[in-house]
Amino acid sequence: MAGIQIGRLACAALLCTTLLAPVAAEADETKSAMVREIIAMTKTDASLKAMSDSVIAETRRGLSLNFPDTDPRAFDIMLEVMDEALAPLYDESVERSAAAMEQNFSLAELEELLAFYRSSAGRKSVELMPALAAGSIVWGQARAMELLSAAKPEIMRRLEAEGFEVR
Repeated sequence: MAGIQIGRLACAALLCTTLLAPVAAEADETKSAMVREIIAMTKTDASLKAMSDSVIAETRRGLSLNFPDTDPRAFDIMLEVMDEALAPLYDESVERSAAAMEQNFSLAELEELLAFYRSSAGRKSVELMPALAAGSIVWGQARAMELLSAAKPEIMRRLEAEGFEVR
């Protein structure tokens, strides 16, 4: 009798798996399409590139301040290579973002996000977000450089106190 019950249970499980698998695959395809639409609407790749450009510009400013006697062409070369080295990061970041969104948002939540990004407020947020984010990054880097410059005498003092030769 137990063998029959286990057999029925196995058949029921197989039947459910067979019937539900196409629904799950369809839901995954729907989520993936919705996520791709959100990424396209939010211009995620362009935003990442804009933020990277801001970081590189601020890096150039920092290098120029810290190494004023260096030929500016040396900075150009370094930053060109940095930009080229970071190029794969954009596509990889978009793919990681897409995977994270698919994993962390339900279909209903993705529908709400799409509705928002289709609204006037959503379109405005997409329009303004790259500049807002870039401005925050530039400010953060500039502020960090300011604070670290102020900390330089203390760093030197501590290094000298520990016996390090400081130039």
